[in-house]
Amino acid sequence: MEFYKNKVFKLRQKILYHNYLYHTLYAPVISDEKYDSLIRELQILEEKYNLLINTHSPMQKIGSAIQSGCRSFFHLTPMLSLDNTFNISDYLKFEKKTKNILNIKDSIEICCELKIDGLALNLIYKEGKLFKAVTRGDGKFGEDVTNNAIRMNTIPLVLRGDNIPYLMEIRGEVFIKNSDFLSFNQESGIKKEKLFSNPRNVAAGSLRHNRSSTIIKRKLMFYAYGYNVIKGKDGVSNHFDKLQILKKWGLLIDNHTVLCSNVKEVSLFYHKIEKKRSLLDFNIDGIVIKINSIKFQKILGISNRFPIWAIAIKFKSFEKITKVLRVDFQTGRTGIITPVARVKPVEISGVIISNVSLHSKNQIDKIGLSIGDDVTICRSGDVIPKIINVVKLNTNSKRNNIIFPKNCPICMYKIIQKKKDGHFYCSGGFNCDGQRKKAFYHFFSKKALNVQGLGCKLIDMLVDNNYVKNPVDFFKLKMNELIKLDRVGIKLAKNILQSLNKSRSVVLSKVIYAFGICGIGLTTAILLSNYFKNLKKLIYVNKSDLFKIKGLGPTVSENIFNFFHNKNKIKFLRDLEKELNIYPDVTDRRFNIVNKNIFLYNKIIVITGFFNEISRRQLIKKIEYLGGQVVNSISKKVNLIIVGKNPGLKLMRAKNLKIEEIYNIDFLLH
Repeated sequence: MEFYKNKVFKLRQKILYHNYLYHTLYAPVISDEKYDSLIRELQILEEKYNLLINTHSPMQKIGSAIQSGCRSFFHLTPMLSLDNTFNISDYLKFEKKTKNILNIKDSIEICCELKIDGLALNLIYKEGKLFKAVTRGDGKFGEDVTNNAIRMNTIPLVLRGDNIPYLMEIRGEVFIKNSDFLSFNQESGIKKEKLFSNPRNVAAGSLRHNRSSTIIKRKLMFYAYGYNVIKGKDGVSNHFDKLQILKKWGLLIDNHTVLCSNVKEVSLFYHKIEKKRSLLDFNIDGIVIKINSIKFQKILGISNRFPIWAIAIKFKSFEKITKVLRVDFQTGRTGIITPVARVKPVEISGVIISNVSLHSKNQIDKIGLSIGDDVTICRSGDVIPKIINVVKLNTNSKRNNIIFPKNCPICMYKIIQKKKDGHFYCSGGFNCDGQRKKAFYHFFSKKALNVQGLGCKLIDMLVDNNYVKNPVDFFKLKMNELIKLDRVGIKLAKNILQSLNKSRSVVLSKVIYAFGICGIGLTTAILLSNYFKNLKKLIYVNKSDLFKIKGLGPTVSENIFNFFHNKNKIKFLRDLEKELNIYPDVTDRRFNIVNKNIFLYNKIIVITGFFNEISRRQLIKKIEYLGGQVVNSISKKVNLIIVGKNPGLKLMRAKNLKIEEIYNIDFLLH
């Protein structure tokens, strides 16, 4: 059982990390298919081994947390994600499930829409005027981007028409047209500015940009796909009519939306759009099917993460054939040697692909790849370039096997293959400039010490000029050293030194994460920080201490022990302690509940309605501080429901299940 608990813990960490990359940084490193397979694996394990009720599981979360320093605002109703599949035949399962819940046998009217590949946005309108614009965030709170949203021509500041509800949320997708994206990238290329890899990154980055003029320049679009009335009435009985009303109010909607009544019609729409997608001037990655009846939607309700009345059916990746010209080898932060195929440039989904990671020797052997082969290539999930297979078209051409080098291409230290994982590693360690540079990239990155202005190019120059050998050396840099570097003036040098000085005061978890220990993400770093409290205890850590920490598996524990018991690192760690003001993280409820006698301790709780005395976010924090677990939906496992003003359908479901109701929250206000 302990083995599966550790496996679930690692899966949760991995998924939360990829959520952060996708929803917060807009820089995914795995395909949608791979992400969905991780979610399915976690779901199966949690159900099989009864590990479902855990508020830290990605199965209980939506999106990702908001970055520190960003203004946040709450959603009036949870901003959920969508369940999805890559197989049109799965629609039958969806239809069967919904009919069983609704207890009907007749056909159900379905609203089919395009799934635009953009950034979800929630618009709050009060008395018909735009009040707030908020990103998805974690589904409860999002990033307040109102100042930028009001500059988008496709978002009306005042709704037009009659019968506009007093308070409501209008939801939709922010994106940039492909034609505008290409023009923007061409202009950036001429000015020698940063080029973006895809339109979604431009849209997401622009919406969060601190210069409002950027919004107008980059021509951001907003298409609405639904709304929720909070106060007032609209009297609309189906989703399709809601879309038409949004249009009358002055919002843009996608005109490809159709109504279907059976699987044949849904399938025809799916395949029609799949063929047409390359002709559209904006990116889509599938279709969304929704139960059209609002009455049925309310009966079906929602899960922790998805509305049960909707599902996305995604398209498979675009594929093209190209040739492998050569294979180069790169040295990573941990010393791993990664083969990279240089292919004849090919355009897929508006992006020119010339480099494809081959990941490992196992993958090369699996597809039987050689230099000079013609290969099928795709952007997996329309993001990550991937070689699918070898196309046997050039059988007469000379085929050269891909041979891993015996020495590191950067430092010439010997390359060794580890039996444990089969990967090839450079044995140079920190003597290898390749490993050292990438370790520094990680150490001073946003999630670690967050030194602004200290980018990859500058770090490369500092290493190449022998100014820095380890992270401690960065804190000893002088102005006269920095201004000797190419394109570093006095102003930039001053900003870098100020940022380095600012980063000296840092929480322990960020320092642990910055070390880049294999298997240690921010979640595990916080776990270690709350257990050990200071770096000195970690330096002298023993294995028995690590085995006491719930959630640490044997492999990760071994990695931590080996890192801190490396003789070459002891001096560095002591020197780092002198340079930094490292303070412990604020105690996290996951590791230290203040009072186990409080009746909320270990209870599963649902909240419904509004509270004048306290915000929803503060209420959740208070409950969690007292040991309760807040979940979004009603089930037999819920112990309590806290009821505020204007409660929703959750209260009715709670009454049916005879769940204890709490109306007085005075005990939580002190």
